[in-house]
Amino acid sequence: MGAAMGSVDPRPLGFSEAVVAATHGVGEDSAELRGFITLIEVRIQRVHVHPDLLMEGHINCIDPDK
Repeated sequence: MGAAMGSVDPRPLGFSEAVVAATHGVGEDSAELRGFITLIEVRIQRVHVHPDLLMEGHINCIDPDK
């Protein structure tokens, strides 16, 4: 059961370990925009999730209904 709107769900959603795969400048062809916006592409290495959020009987699947 998820959290009600406006409340805080006490279960941790998890966190990820990632490495930067690339950076991409947006508007690099424009002198006015160059250097203002940078997209950071990351590669997820590992995700840590509370066991209560996993599908029953599956150690590597998150239950979307929880």
